[in-house]
Amino acid sequence: MKGSNVLVLSRKKNEDIVIKTTEGRTITVKVVQIIGDKVRLGFSAPPDVEIDRKEILEQKETTSGLERPAAN
Repeated sequence: MKGSNVLVLSRKKNEDIVIKTTEGRTITVKVVQIIGDKVRLGFSAPPDVEIDRKEILEQKETTSGLERPAAN
């Protein structure tokens, strides 16, 4: 996470986290459900913002030849 903003917090069911870009765009993350050690999250973002699980994004980047360099 070098060079990035880091926020560590606790949230309860139905509480939101809001991410606002420098362009004024808003992405909202809602805690939908908590069962044991699993948390279900809901994401709301503008239609042109792609939202993927990390492993799916990495798979897409690898198959398209856009693999990111390894983090230091």
